[in-house]
Amino acid sequence: MVGNKDLLSLERLFFKPEDFRPETGDPALLTRVVKGLSKTPGEPWDKVFAEDIVNHLFENPKVPGSGVDLVAINIQRGRDHGIPGYNALRELCGKPKANNFDDLSDTMVPDDIARLKQVYKHVDDIDLFAGGFLEQRDLGVNAILGPTFRCIVADGFMGLKYGDRFWYDLGDLPGLPKIKFTLKQLSEIRKSSMARIVCDNALTETDTQQPQAFRTSYEENPETRCDDYEQIPKLDFSSFSGLD
Repeated sequence: MVGNKDLLSLERLFFKPEDFRPETGDPALLTRVVKGLSKTPGEPWDKVFAEDIVNHLFENPKVPGSGVDLVAINIQRGRDHGIPGYNALRELCGKPKANNFDDLSDTMVPDDIARLKQVYKHVDDIDLFAGGFLEQRDLGVNAILGPTFRCIVADGFMGLKYGDRFWYDLGDLPGLPKIKFTLKQLSEIRKSSMARIVCDNALTETDTQQPQAFRTSYEENPETRCDDYEQIPKLDFSSFSGLD
């Protein structure tokens, strides 16, 4: 919901970036969407997917019923790329390999295990995406994902960082051109935040935004004017002068 009157659905907005451009759409739409997302608490993790992405993804408005299912696409992608099944990845991520469906009870509720039994002949046949999103969220670390997906996401981000020699806070490598930022430059880069990005790209300096953008406003995270650079720091690019 955006504002009190307009209801925006994913189905209507797929592949329509022009709706967010001031010259072709509502000039205030992006601001209203961002403010709405900032103020709306996230829904609890569950296994239910929005109607728009399971029945209307990539749908041609002129061809009713032409939409596709994101869940089905993700399962097919896993098969096309030869990704191991859920049970194999579960074991790789530190959980005991399940010998039968009932062994999944350490991460799934009985009703979901029963559904998997109806679809798959053997526990090793469970597709990664199907098993991963049925896992209960990992409450021990206050995560929003189950243990297998959390493990995969963490490994992916670690690989992106340490496998990239140009990652901004890694050092120089022998025999290669100097790419390391100075401590002053790193200090400025680390001031960057989603709140500042939102302020600079979707709001004005007199608009307000909570400093921790992914958390709703509360006593220790109150809405703050975008020109309050102490609460929502702005980068000083003077230390980058002279860089090619």
